[in-house]
Amino acid sequence: MITTEQLIKEMTECRKQTIGLLSQIEASLYFVLAHPEFSPIGWHLGHIAYTESLWLLKPEYQQNLGIKNPQSYFAVENLPKTNRVNLPDPDRILLYCQQVRELVLDTLGNQTENKLLAFLLQHESQHREIITFILHMMGQEVTGIPPEILQKRSVMLLLFHRENLYKGVMNFWALDNEQLPFNP
Repeated sequence: MITTEQLIKEMTECRKQTIGLLSQIEASLYFVLAHPEFSPIGWHLGHIAYTESLWLLKPEYQQNLGIKNPQSYFAVENLPKTNRVNLPDPDRILLYCQQVRELVLDTLGNQTENKLLAFLLQHESQHREIITFILHMMGQEVTGIPPEILQKRSVMLLLFHRENLYKGVMNFWALDNEQLPFNP
């Protein structure tokens, strides 16, 4: 079983990759609606922290952050993509992300919601993928992953026999739609 400490390490590494990606671009790109189907990059970054705060911070902690009324900028509901360009400046969004994460880590001691931490880790990873896609769509030359992290990766090819292949898994990281079907 994966521990809370391991998840925190993974979340820290994920955030490092997200910030590393955004450090490669001009601040003005945070506000660009590159396509009607995709929110601006700055919205994705703020939304990552906003979602983390909704799930892991008590309301009284959410009120004392660098961005007042973050739901008016980073919520999904009642905020059309065309309105998501009206954001705080990038430094304030980055500060908000840092403040949320610090508060989460400070208050996490009493919680053992590892499935929730895993969900939030996957949530940030998915938004980083979307940010990378948007940047490529805008013609930006970004790697998506900082070079020092790329050097740690390796590729492995696995071959399976069709009769042994099951769709789904039963492990900690599997979300409900990724798990093997339940057969009573």
